[in-house]
Amino acid sequence: MTWFGRWAWGLGLAGLAALPASAGAELLTVDRTVELALRHNLDVINAQAGVLDGRAGLYSAYGNVLPNLGASYSRTDTRAENQTGQRVFGSFRLPSSFVEQTGKFTSTQLSANWNIVDLSAWSGLRSALAGSRGTRQRRDAARNDIALAAKRQFYEVVKTIRLADVADGTVRSARDNERRVRALFEVGSVSKSDLLKARVRTSQSELDSIVAHANVTIQRVNLADLIGVPEAQLGELDTVLAVGPREYTEAEVLAEAERNRPDLQAAQSELAAARANLTAAHLARLPAVVGQGSLDLKPRSDVTTKVRIDTAGNIVSEGGTIVSQVSESETRRDWSGSLSLTWRYGLGNEGRVSTARARVLRAQEALAAARRNLAGEVREALLLYTQAIEGEKVARRAVESAQEDLKLSQEKYNVGSATILDLIDSQVAHQRAQSDLVSALATIRQAEAQVERVRGIYPR
Repeated sequence: MTWFGRWAWGLGLAGLAALPASAGAELLTVDRTVELALRHNLDVINAQAGVLDGRAGLYSAYGNVLPNLGASYSRTDTRAENQTGQRVFGSFRLPSSFVEQTGKFTSTQLSANWNIVDLSAWSGLRSALAGSRGTRQRRDAARNDIALAAKRQFYEVVKTIRLADVADGTVRSARDNERRVRALFEVGSVSKSDLLKARVRTSQSELDSIVAHANVTIQRVNLADLIGVPEAQLGELDTVLAVGPREYTEAEVLAEAERNRPDLQAAQSELAAARANLTAAHLARLPAVVGQGSLDLKPRSDVTTKVRIDTAGNIVSEGGTIVSQVSESETRRDWSGSLSLTWRYGLGNEGRVSTARARVLRAQEALAAARRNLAGEVREALLLYTQAIEGEKVARRAVESAQEDLKLSQEKYNVGSATILDLIDSQVAHQRAQSDLVSALATIRQAEAQVERVRGIYPR
């Protein structure tokens, strides 16, 4: 193969290697962005951890009202050597001595403990149920907020990308116009002041382009931090901003929000939990009936004692003959049970009542504030959406007017009735109108996300 063939083959391989990176990359859509945010965002993870904490409290509350069962198996081996002493029975003293004693004891036991009548524990269970439900609703509220933040940031990145494209177009137009003005200046058709103005416009457009691309990077980094992935892994974003106006009525949105808003539901659950907790604190002043029981299955005892006895059969400490005595016992079942009435009262319980009352007051105020603010949030979201729709209409009319003005300026310039500076001014106005339209479209998508959040629509 000649050097030219090797060179062409190397270029072909390089092109194939670069193809998947450009053509095979998957676009990052707003739905995918929300999915990643709900999976990796720290606030959502903390909310999920709160659900686990609520579940732990619920299990503990169940443990206070349901029987607590236990089982144990034990085996004990003992060994004692050369014991000497006496046992006293009234006025008689008998020797108590042995050379060696070994014992084996086994026990298999089942036990139960149950608060049969404990009204405070049952009320505590109702509080734990409401609290656990509230943690799930707070998790849903956190998901709702993160979904809104992810959508807003996504469209903020899209807006900066589109504005950077407009800025790049402005740079190209400014450079073309500067070349035209320079050519006209060289033939004496325009003054040097016009040339300097064209250079200033080119420099300003280049600076604006640099700032626009820097903003793209900054907003991409913010988006990556929000959804929990490195910025280099974001890839290209879906920059389509096609929108269609939607019809909303304040009464319908408010009713939907009252039904679906997870933060409002969480406030209601917290109030229910606080009230049940206060009731439990009051009921703790009453007696409770506690039952206990145990079952020992086939407990067994094996004891072997080696003692010294004389010829008369008496146990002696020295001399004599060593004889083994074996004792065995086994019981089929050994039952035991108790029923007790307990009463717990003290200043500690009064402190619990005061703490529970404070919790109720805070929960009541939080729920009242959520309900008061709900109507204002709905109205604000709908006003922002209406404003965004109207702003898009104005921006679109401005683009149409700027396009018509640019067309007229181009025709006047072609026939010599307008200067190159007039044409440049029309181009700048047209590019500014395009930027305003891009911002208006992104604002509509962000306002739509806000309305969805107010309505309580969030990804499950």
